[in-house]
Amino acid sequence: MRLPWRRRAVAPPPTATAAIDLQPLPQADRWLHQFHLDARRRLRSNAQGGHLTRRRGESLAFREFTPYQPGDDIRAVDWRVSARFGEDHEPLVRRFEAEQPLHLVVSVDMRASMWYPQAMPKIQIALWLAEALARLTCRQRDQFVLHQLGADTRQVFTVRSRRAADTLVERFRAVTPNADAVDQSLADLARHLPPTAVWLIIGDFYQEAGRLERTLADLWRRGARKHLWRMLIDLNAWPLERAHVGHGARRLLGPGQTQTQPLFQVDAAVLDAVEARIAAHKQALLKPFRLSPQDATTWFWPENAPQDGAYDWFRHQFRQDPLLKRLFMR
Repeated sequence: MRLPWRRRAVAPPPTATAAIDLQPLPQADRWLHQFHLDARRRLRSNAQGGHLTRRRGESLAFREFTPYQPGDDIRAVDWRVSARFGEDHEPLVRRFEAEQPLHLVVSVDMRASMWYPQAMPKIQIALWLAEALARLTCRQRDQFVLHQLGADTRQVFTVRSRRAADTLVERFRAVTPNADAVDQSLADLARHLPPTAVWLIIGDFYQEAGRLERTLADLWRRGARKHLWRMLIDLNAWPLERAHVGHGARRLLGPGQTQTQPLFQVDAAVLDAVEARIAAHKQALLKPFRLSPQDATTWFWPENAPQDGAYDWFRHQFRQDPLLKRLFMR
């Protein structure tokens, strides 16, 4: 897709990634500890994961007694406790909480538009977000899965240790984005999405609707049918890009442009129209996902975003994001 606000002089070349020096998440990440410590879940030193999922069956922790229902395992009936209530009372069945390892699956769009704006690339924020989530997940002995959309390299990686989480930056640096590539890894991705999984998609949603987007939306809707916890974060750099474009003579390309002269005057009205077109495009692209308000959030770039202040801004967004609060601070 040719972006409606991108200047021709900086259109993404095939080697756009080479110009971006992606920085890993700083090792001094003590601020991340609050999300681990505030999580209201029981951790066991000898268990695979620290997240308790309520389900029927024998397991690790007793939860409650409930009246027997047709289909319940007769071996789960506690006859001694049932006898205390007399013969007229339904037998009581023991219910347990089953501890299951959490699968946190993060799909990151790696295509060319994510490597801009140069002052604060969206791919850099996506990398920090993936690294932070990987560190938190591995710290609790759960499983983190990175899925790279629109990459010509291997696209699904399982991360099970903090050391592996710290190498995610190399996965991002090795990517060659290809807007025309059909992601063959979606079938692989589906195998990493059990009902206990949390699936997060991170992207800017600037691409034209194609087979990849349709397949991804279908997988998203199927996830709803098996009660998969799904989240989506839209990275929107338009406020920063608008400030950089400014006013005056510019060369702009975009869907539906009929301007034959390469130069034309940019003013507030033109930029407002571009902003409306971007919003309409994203809305159309995401419509098949049938998002509910609690499924998605948008991270807006500040108008003045110096590169040396990007990490402070990222930490603020991470702390304030309502989806992440539900994930780590409930």
